[in-house]
Amino acid sequence: TATAMRHKIAVGEYTGGRAPYGYRIADDGEHIEELPAEQAVLVEARRQRAAGLSLRAVASALDRQGFRSRVGRMFGPEQIAGMVAA
Repeated sequence: TATAMRHKIAVGEYTGGRAPYGYRIADDGEHIEELPAEQAVLVEARRQRAAGLSLRAVASALDRQGFRSRVGRMFGPEQIAGMVAA
């Protein structure tokens, strides 16, 4: 099962649960595809983190730039950690 799941992830297939930030479940229900607006947030978060900002500072900077989570809230440090790890 673990090998099959790794294979599905490697080829971009949906493995269940909510699609990660920056992606959506494709119409075929089997693959995920990028969401351009959310991808822009990921790029900016990674850029700021690479510049040496803390997770909390990145969240604050994204907030000042008007970026919000899918539910319209400010990003938290935990969310930023997940965004920059990928």
